[in-house]
Amino acid sequence: MTKGAKKIATAEQLIELRTEIGHTQGQAADFLYVSLSTYQNWEYKVSRCPFAFFELYELKAISLGLLKRRPGAAPKAGG
Repeated sequence: MTKGAKKIATAEQLIELRTEIGHTQGQAADFLYVSLSTYQNWEYKVSRCPFAFFELYELKAISLGLLKRRPGAAPKAGG
C-alpha cells in the first residue's frame, strides 16, 4: 500500500457480511457504534467504509458466534 492510501471495504462486501450475519442496517450501525445514516452512506456508496470497521464487524460477529470463522481469518487461540 502506498503512503497515504487507506484500505476500504466495498459496499458489496459490507452488504454481504451484514446479510450473512442477519442484521438490519440499524442493527449493524449499533453493532459498529456509528449512526444509522453513516452506515447507510457506506452501503449506498455515498461515502466509503474504512476497512477497520469492516474488520471490526466481522471479528466481533465471529467472537459472539453470529458468524463462523471465514477463510483467511485468524484461528482462535489454543485451537
